[in-house]
Amino acid sequence: MNCSRFSRTIRIPLYAQKPTVFDKLYFFFFLLLPFIYCDQLVDPVLIPRQFFLTVFVALTGFFIFRELIRKKSSLDFAFMNTALGLLTTLFITICLISIVQSVAVSESIYVLSKVTIEITFFIITTIYLLRWNS
Repeated sequence: MNCSRFSRTIRIPLYAQKPTVFDKLYFFFFLLLPFIYCDQLVDPVLIPRQFFLTVFVALTGFFIFRELIRKKSSLDFAFMNTALGLLTTLFITICLISIVQSVAVSESIYVLSKVTIEITFFIITTIYLLRWNS
């Protein structure tokens, strides 16, 4: 069998262009995440990592907002008009309502903030990936 027509391959470099600010932010976020630890807190792993994720989400949100202002473009939230977007909104609403009936209000607020930060991370990452592919 002659495979000469398949012998030509196009080599695409790993990075055809210079890494963006977002590439560097995500790289350092995942690089530093295992080293986030503080033994002076009640939960030495989760609370510092949630704070680290919060700072990361704030930084990436700032850079996305700055890029939108500079390019005078708008965001596409079409991916939130799916069942996932509805379930996310419903879940956050249930968490807000459950704070009223909670025995430990501080735990409820912690869980709500954790879930909100994780969902915001998902949304910002999705926005970044959608803009990167376009």
